Amino acid sequence: MRGRWDLNWLLVPLLSVFAVAPLSHPGYFWGAHDGRHSVYFLVEFDRSFRDGVLYPRWMPDFNFGYGYPFFNIYPPGAFYLGEVLHLAGLDFVSATKLVFALGIVLSGLTMYLYARDLWGRAGGLVAAVAYMYIPYRLVDVYVRGAQAESLTFVFFPLLLWALDRLARSPGPRWLAVSALALAALVFSHFPLALLFLLFLPFYILGRQGFNLRQVVDRGHLRSYVWAGSALVAGIGLAAILLLPAVAEYSAVRTDQWAGGYYDYRDHFVEAFQLFSRAWGFGTSVKGPDDTMPFQLGVAPLVLAGLAVLWPRAGRAAPIGAGQDGGDGQDATPERLVAVFAGATIVAAVLMLEVSAPVWEALRLAAFAQFPWRLLTFPVLFLALLCGALVARLHPAEAPGEESADRSNLEALTLAVPVVAVLILGSYGYLAPQMMDPPEGPVSLGGLMRFEQSANEMTGMTAWATAPQPPGWSPLADVFASGKEVTEKVAREFLPPDAQVVTTRHTSVLDEVVVRAPTAFGLRFYTAYYPGWRASVDGVETPLAIWGDLGGMEVAVPAGEHQVVLRFGDTWPRQLGTALSVASLVLVAGCLAWRQGSRRTDARRDRRA
Repeated sequence: MRGRWDLNWLLVPLLSVFAVAPLSHPGYFWGAHDGRHSVYFLVEFDRSFRDGVLYPRWMPDFNFGYGYPFFNIYPPGAFYLGEVLHLAGLDFVSATKLVFALGIVLSGLTMYLYARDLWGRAGGLVAAVAYMYIPYRLVDVYVRGAQAESLTFVFFPLLLWALDRLARSPGPRWLAVSALALAALVFSHFPLALLFLLFLPFYILGRQGFNLRQVVDRGHLRSYVWAGSALVAGIGLAAILLLPAVAEYSAVRTDQWAGGYYDYRDHFVEAFQLFSRAWGFGTSVKGPDDTMPFQLGVAPLVLAGLAVLWPRAGRAAPIGAGQDGGDGQDATPERLVAVFAGATIVAAVLMLEVSAPVWEALRLAAFAQFPWRLLTFPVLFLALLCGALVARLHPAEAPGEESADRSNLEALTLAVPVVAVLILGSYGYLAPQMMDPPEGPVSLGGLMRFEQSANEMTGMTAWATAPQPPGWSPLADVFASGKEVTEKVAREFLPPDAQVVTTRHTSVLDEVVVRAPTAFGLRFYTAYYPGWRASVDGVETPLAIWGDLGGMEVAVPAGEHQVVLRFGDTWPRQLGTALSVASLVLVAGCLAWRQGSRRTDARRDRRA
């Protein structure tokens, strides 16, 4: 049995076909909340990547061409995947749609990987299908168009699976896998990753039935040390993102993201909305009149409720006991069902206005921004509970290959109607609003029109004193006319007798030759942010700030000179990169050590 290939690895992608089918239709859901963002983020990422910046941090055309350090504070995982697809020949829209599709399919596979360990093949299949079809999973793609957030669903179950394996068989191999899973989650959406890390202690406690004496038992401490080391290694892998994002976050203006529409107090969910089957493509507003859905899903809720209430059949064996050669942890299905049910309830309560004091005390708005964003976690927990129902309805597999095959077939037969209910329960929601792009075909001119019409993809650094981001710019005029911006020199401020020629312009560089009889300040339409440096004839010179948008100015002496304005690293970026490289070497060493020990064991067995 152990060596037989599991056909569910094919069945899970096949059952995802209804969830991903709308992505194969012509057009795109341009009206989704972040639908246009996801495309234009990739456009901007591609511009920097093609300029040779392997880890982009600066978005050159954000904010009407003044630029913004978006990629320095926002996880780039989805854009790397999209860039690979774009470089392979897909246009930006097709690459974005394929990233969404891969997120759905891969999330089903990682959920199956984890839930199969908990509930067996049939339970794992049900959990995987539930995970792909629970309503908010579809909201995230077709209503919100939130690409980065949708990718996190791949890594939640993968991290839990890896940590469970590490708990059962502590060692370098599972430490490396756990660290990589955590880093991938952080690179997808690190605010949600940090919130998810808050769940892990309760998960560990729940595995031991919240028995503190058992939790601190000496036999478990070794596993905790390994798990803690894996989490540290995972944070180390993501240090290239996390350290600059934290250290340099104060260098951007956060007022536009913390007030107005983004005030979290206006986005609590009404309790009835969690159970309402209402569906729409609008936005979240204060009060009960939201036109976007917040439902948990009738079918998942009923199935999860049955899993919680169904009487336990006999004594439950510990999950994972004897697997992988480990001594096993003593988590039972009943304990994990209680943990997942409790986590669902806690996440639901935190979305209600009654939890406002908790949001204030823990400053949760810094992570989630919108309380309803916590719907991400009930998707995970409800899917696991749906899988648990099949495990509870069907007795454990009997020993022996023939009886195990028969038992597995019976369980899969039982799973068929549950899978059908889950898919049919969400089938009516798989009709996204496809439309033509309101700003015209994807282009930098389209980006400017999108920024102006929606007041999105604009932001200012801490050196800007304007009360609001700009509404247009001279650079936007160039883009909107269909031309290419070949320089960012603010020519209207040049002295009449100065001659300025831009010899090279990229997303992170301007090289300019200046001839002038008198000294003057050379101004650029680029917002200042740490990392920008200027040199005159190869000698670094201080930057000055001009205008209420925080543009940069370089003092140029009289005569002929070469001025270079370049965006580079700061010490947090250098240190973060070094920590990530060191962590990557450590993780690679763990995997190599495991592979080497396997070869040694194989040679020893052959000699024996």
